[in-house]
Formats: sequence, C-alpha cells, structure tokens
Amino acid sequence: MATRSVRPLLTLFVANGLSLTGSAVSFVALPWFVLATTGSPASTGLVGFAGVTAMVLAGVVGGPVVDRLGHRTMSVVADLLSGVATAAIPAVYLLTGIPLWLVVALAAVRGFSDSLGGTARISLLPDLASAAGARLDRVNSGWSMVVRLSSVVGSPSAGVMIALVGPANALWIDAGSFLLSAALMASTPARGRVKAGVSLRSYLGELAGGFAYTVRDKLILAITLSLILVNFIEGPLFGVVLPVHVSRTYQSAVDLGLLFGANALGGLIGALLFAVLAPRLPRRPTFLLSFLALTLSIGGLSVAPTLLTAAIAFFCSGLVSGPINPLIFTTVHERVPDELRGRVIGIGRSLSFAASPLGTLVAGYALQSVSTQSALFAATGLFTIVTVIIWLNPAFRRMRQPLERNIAR
Repeated sequence: MATRSVRPLLTLFVANGLSLTGSAVSFVALPWFVLATTGSPASTGLVGFAGVTAMVLAGVVGGPVVDRLGHRTMSVVADLLSGVATAAIPAVYLLTGIPLWLVVALAAVRGFSDSLGGTARISLLPDLASAAGARLDRVNSGWSMVVRLSSVVGSPSAGVMIALVGPANALWIDAGSFLLSAALMASTPARGRVKAGVSLRSYLGELAGGFAYTVRDKLILAITLSLILVNFIEGPLFGVVLPVHVSRTYQSAVDLGLLFGANALGGLIGALLFAVLAPRLPRRPTFLLSFLALTLSIGGLSVAPTLLTAAIAFFCSGLVSGPINPLIFTTVHERVPDELRGRVIGIGRSLSFAASPLGTLVAGYALQSVSTQSALFAATGLFTIVTVIIWLNPAFRRMRQPLERNIAR
C-alpha cells in the first residue's frame, strides 16, 4: 500500500525531470540558435520576451482552466502542446528555413503551455505528498533538487550537442522530453473531477477569487512582489546577458552550458542540504540569508577574470539560493486552500514573471551599446535592493507561522 501511495509522487518527479532536462537544453539552444541565425542580441531578447510574456498571460488567465480541467490532465495537455511547438522550430528550419517571426510565435506557444503545465504540476505536489506521508518542506526540497539536477544534466549536454550537431538539432531533444513527460503523467491516476461547463461570468468570478486571495494574504503578496523584482533581474541575466557575455568572451556554447551546469549543481547541493536541515532551520532568517549570499555571489560573477572563477561564482550563486524555492513553495502550499491552488499559484507565477519580459527586452537592446560586465554590476545592485526589501518587510515574519489547515504534516 505504501508503495502505491508513493508511486504517483515519484512519477511526477520523473516526468518533471524529463521535461525540465529538455527545457534546460532548449534554454541554451534556443538563444544560441537565434544568435547563430541572426547575429543579433536584440532578436535574442525579442524571442525571450515573447516566450516569457506568453507565460505571464497563461498564468493570469489559465488558473481557472487548470483547476477545472484537473491538474494531471492539464499537465498532459500542456506537455503535448510544448512538444509540438518546440519540434516545429527545427522541423521548419531544416525544411525551408524559418523566419524570425515564426520563431517568436512558436516561443510564445511554448511559453504559454509551459506555464500551464508548470502550474498544474506544482499544484499536484501537496496532494501527492500527503498520500505518500511525506513532509511538505522535504518534498518541495526534492522538487527543487529535480529542477537543479535537470539543469546539471541538460545545460552541459546542450553545449556539447550544439557544438556537435548545431542548436536546431538540439531542440529535438527538448521536444522528445515533453512527449515522454506527457506519457508518464497520463499513466498516473487523476485526482478530482473535471468540472462542468463554465460561463464567462463564472470564469471571471473564479479568476477574481484567485486575485482576491493573493492580495488578502499579505505574506503571499509580499513573496510575489519580491519575486517580480527577482525575475526582472534573473530573466535577462540568464536569458540574454550570460549568452551574450559567453559569446563575446569565450565564443563557445560549451562554456555557456558549463556555467549553467555549475549553477545548477550548486543549487542541487543547496536544496539537498536544506532538505536535511529544513525541520531545524528558522524560515525567515534562512530566506533572508539566502538572498544576501546570492547577491554577493552575483557580485563575484561580475568581476570574475576567467572562466574558472566565473564557474565558481555561478556555483556559489546556485548553492546559496538552494533554500529559496523550497521555502516559497512550502509557504504557498500551506497557506492556499485546495480549491484555489491552481489560480493562486498561476497568478503568483505570472506576476513574478511579469517583469522578466521587460528586463529581457531592455537587456537585449542595451547590450548592443554597453558591456556585459556593466550589466552584471547592475544586477548586483538590484539584488541588493531586493535583499533590503525582504529584510524590512514585516510580512515575511509570517513565514514562521505556517497555516496547517490544508496540509497534513
């Protein structure tokens, strides 16, 4: 019986790992593909802008659909859509060549479906953790470890694949991973029932209910607003600044993959340490210290003179940020009612990503006239501001007071 209860949670972890490994390949391959075919940082920023904007839109409008259709079913449908959109890029490119506008459109479709699928899978975690009899903070740490491990495997592999077969062919790996993920999720039992047809009025009412809860819970709102600032920094940092920096400095996709892999390896170790120590660590101080250390490590990256020192700084940034996502997910899972989970998580994800398209677009154009080192210095300053906000905001003191009405511990 215990094995049957644990199996759906393990299946979710494996499916998510497959999907994220392919996404890690695409995260390196797609900007490199755009740079290789256009030679333009602005075009790279435009593709990133389209993808993240679609993710924001899906999070805002898709929450009621996720809750009504069911988290398992939504995950399967979203993976299938993402796989088709990703496969279309190399398919069209190899057959006829692909114009930039079509890459932008397919990146938008991919971003939209990725957002719905991610919201659905995260929303499944509390139910499956309860069925497995596992602590939610440790399950969320395990979830973050899967995310990091996927990057550890996917990012360096992407660099090698790009060097061997080119960025267009590397995108096939991402498409295949989505199909495998969809097949695995389809094999797990569905939880809950698909709700009957919905009118526009009821849909808007459900959407408003998600926004109302997000605003009413001051801690959820404080986390969301802080993550808006974080994504304004990290979106362009990882999506544009670093690819352009590596392209200008080292001229090798392998080096870009190694940097991303170093960051993911550090995050994997950080999440593992947090999983072990979570029951004994105070939440707010751990959250604050993680952001402080992350700021210092990004500052180190901005002055790193060699690829080795840059990799060390990137490893440290991943290591110290290991507890951040598990703390955020655990707090949200504990505080949000089951029936609102898809909406509140979707809204939170979309609002936290809302600043990223603007930051990505601005960075893409700015890098045509400023150095990447200047952009890294700017990121350090912005991370410092975020850390101070977290320290001064009294809502974060509520991280010490988990609401246990929804989750069995």
